[in-house]
Amino acid sequence: MICSDTVLYFEVLGEHMRIKWTLVKKIQLLVLIILLVIMGLSQFIISRYVTLDTRRVFQENVAYTSNLLQKNIEVFFQEAALSLRYIEERYEGQVPEEAYIREYLSLQQETKDYIINSYIAFDDGSFYSEPSSDVPVGFDPRVRPWYGTVYGTNEVGWTEPYADIVTGELVVTGSVFVQMDGTTGVAGMDIRFERLVDVLASGRMADSSVVLLVDNEGNIIADRDGLMTGGNITDFEDEFLDESGLITGSIETKHGLYLFRRLNQTELRLVAFMPHEVLNAAGRQIRFTMTWVMISMLLIGVVMATIVAKQVTGPITKLTNTIHESKGRNDLLLYEGKGEDEIKTLIDSYNSLAMDINIHQKDLLKLSDELMISERKLQAQYDHASKLAYRDYLTGMPNRIRFEKEAREMIEGGVQFAMLFFDLDNFKYINDTYGHHYGDEVLSVLAERISGLALEQGHMIAARLGGDEFGILFPDYKTPEGFMSFGSSLQKAIRMPIFIEELEFFITASIGISLFPEDAATYEMLMTNADIAMYEAKKRTKDSVNRYKASQKEALLDRVNIETRLLKSLEFNEMYVCYQPLIDCRTSEVEGFEALIRWSAEGLGLIFPDVFIPIAEHNHYINDIGEFVLMESLGFQQRLYERFGKRYEMNINVSAIQLHQVNFVEDVRRVVEEFGGHYEAVNLEVTESIALEEDLMIHDKLTALRKLGMSISLDDFGTGYSSFNHLLKLSLTHMKIDRSIIEEATSKEEVHQLIKGLVAFAHKIDLKVVAEGIEDERMESLIKQMGADYAQGYYYLKPLTEHDIVRYLENRHH
Repeated sequence: MICSDTVLYFEVLGEHMRIKWTLVKKIQLLVLIILLVIMGLSQFIISRYVTLDTRRVFQENVAYTSNLLQKNIEVFFQEAALSLRYIEERYEGQVPEEAYIREYLSLQQETKDYIINSYIAFDDGSFYSEPSSDVPVGFDPRVRPWYGTVYGTNEVGWTEPYADIVTGELVVTGSVFVQMDGTTGVAGMDIRFERLVDVLASGRMADSSVVLLVDNEGNIIADRDGLMTGGNITDFEDEFLDESGLITGSIETKHGLYLFRRLNQTELRLVAFMPHEVLNAAGRQIRFTMTWVMISMLLIGVVMATIVAKQVTGPITKLTNTIHESKGRNDLLLYEGKGEDEIKTLIDSYNSLAMDINIHQKDLLKLSDELMISERKLQAQYDHASKLAYRDYLTGMPNRIRFEKEAREMIEGGVQFAMLFFDLDNFKYINDTYGHHYGDEVLSVLAERISGLALEQGHMIAARLGGDEFGILFPDYKTPEGFMSFGSSLQKAIRMPIFIEELEFFITASIGISLFPEDAATYEMLMTNADIAMYEAKKRTKDSVNRYKASQKEALLDRVNIETRLLKSLEFNEMYVCYQPLIDCRTSEVEGFEALIRWSAEGLGLIFPDVFIPIAEHNHYINDIGEFVLMESLGFQQRLYERFGKRYEMNINVSAIQLHQVNFVEDVRRVVEEFGGHYEAVNLEVTESIALEEDLMIHDKLTALRKLGMSISLDDFGTGYSSFNHLLKLSLTHMKIDRSIIEEATSKEEVHQLIKGLVAFAHKIDLKVVAEGIEDERMESLIKQMGADYAQGYYYLKPLTEHDIVRYLENRHH
């Protein structure tokens, strides 16, 4: 019975097991299919994602390195250009003395660690460098590329980067045109380029990638590891790469992925390369790992399917849904359900993998944020550098570059506008007398006034063009009266007193105006014409506004011709001195002479002083002329003394330019001492304009000359704004009344009485009175009635050469 029951039990159990075994197989098959699909899909998505991510990170790192290089290059060139502009500004108009030249060449190297060599070459072939080095025989700097590219221009020039033949360092040469006193040339500097190599080495590129910097010929200028520098990109031996000639973009060959980025302002390219095995390595690793995970899961699924068939289907389905829900998201969802045994392992594996991927994704997002922050910082640096490129460093006004850009845009757009070009009259005196600190403060105050006045108009562009030069663009003016009225307002604003510390400055400006399109069709011609108009204004009275006229250009050409010849006049012995006697009104004896400069230029003939003296004052050549007249006249005075036994007084005209020289008193003393130190026989004549200047230093110099024993005459009294106050304030000994006043006194009794009272007042304050321009006996009689002490004019004798004056004196003695 038991046996029978037992057999029946196993028969029933066996039949039941067979039924369950068939169901398990179906579940196993279903589980296997599901697992295969899930694992295959996961493997494909993840490996594909990782591979694409590797490429993306590589491209982002290349872009980051390229941008970083680009910004460094822009800042690098901007900073170096400022150094060159600094040299250009410091040398402009200076005397080309070697010590002065080397001082600023050395200063650049001491303050800029990226400068290797500094040098300057002049148009005569002379050459100076710091640090100083032996110049090879036959070396001519004028044939060097850095010289010819910028000579005569207003641009900063750059060579292509190259390896220095001495140090082997990567350098680039920058140069700029300079103008010094009497000569021109080009200043240059060799600048280390290693900062860019540092950027390559500090980038976020993978160690397995190759990062190069190449020129337009494919030569490798620098690489991150320093192993390929000096080679060529063709050394990669990639046929497709050799034929592409790509400048910016990407190429994928059988060897790997190439990325190219061109760097602005240079002919350089950034080349990055990553082999296929590196690009696909992470994907292969993921596929390998996923394959083993899949095999393990399949084995576990087959073994456990018979036990947990029902428990498997639900969690797997939910897991599958979780995976599908993760598609299109930035992160993978975690599986939140529960499972047992292999299902739990599968869930844990998935969640672990999802967390790893999510963490990696967060790292990527963080890296992306850092790249965006870096990009914003670089953009800010770029914006700052761009701002500096268009702004004047001292005043903050738009500079010459911005001014030219705005003018050219208006010309291209056909906008009618007036260009105002002006500089400050005699501004150099402030720098020479008080120092550049005061000069810079004055410029800053005037820049604020000029900008404020332009801002009131709403659409003007006001700029500092360099030194004491400014420019304003006045678009869409309605009538000529509009810009002329604005010019007058501008003069009024500039003329207002400027108070700096304990000093008060009075500044004036001469303004030239040219019109587009009426006067010129190009920016260059507009600037030239405005410059011509400005110099015409300065030549007339200064502190005036002048609109350009075509006839002014011809006058300027004559002026330029005279100015060019003037610089060589003393060297060619074209200058000479004439003398007009000073007659004692009581004794009719000759008491002295006024020394008058004359210039007879070959090919131009006799040029009168009223033509060339203003030009000489403008370019400060008047200092040389003044010293020439002083030495000639004192030499003539000594020769007259040796011949006639009388030391005649020499009256010598002095320009305001001379009095503004720091060493003027010492220079005059040196010359007088050279001819015996007879200060009492020297009379320096100054003009009313000097008397009107509220310059304590000039007054101190006149006082110092008086203390030496020299006489000081106020010339042409009555023709301008002289007052009795000036006669009292200055250390004067003589007052010269102009011919025009004396002529008027011959016909007007009230003028006669006025001058007579003036002469009495002059005598009261111990001044000698000299009457100028006496042309007939009637005028002589008048001045004697007035009580004048001395007279001179054509009635007595016109200005004569030394030879004729000697004959004149010999005739009087006989």
